[in-house]
Amino acid sequence: MLVILSFILGIGFFFLGVFLAGKSFEGWSLFTGTLGVCALIVFIISLGVMAANYIGISADIAAEQVRYDSLIEQAENGYYENDNDVGKKELANQIQAWNEDLAKYQNLQRDFWIGILIPNIYDQFKPIPMNLLRE
Repeated sequence: MLVILSFILGIGFFFLGVFLAGKSFEGWSLFTGTLGVCALIVFIISLGVMAANYIGISADIAAEQVRYDSLIEQAENGYYENDNDVGKKELANQIQAWNEDLAKYQNLQRDFWIGILIPNIYDQFKPIPMNLLRE
């Protein structure tokens, strides 16, 4: 919505500024023209963010899948179990970070204002249950 709104406001304010300049309202023309240019700058920045997020999306999916599989493998096979459980704590921190990131991006991809900027790839992943770390 932010992208669409900034485009509509940018074009609208720009043409309103041009219209007011023809009617000898120079102050208002400058103000609305400036607002239009600012809104169009926001639109262009939004397009750049979209391009950065959507280009190479299959690589991002593959990287997230490897991260998920690695955390599951480590948790299920007890790679970090030792006498002092320091490694298990580190793995628990990594799983917590995965779950937090997943919840954040699943919500952001559905957000009304910025959802279009976040690709819809996070629904294919599931949170990792912390009970995998129990002995």
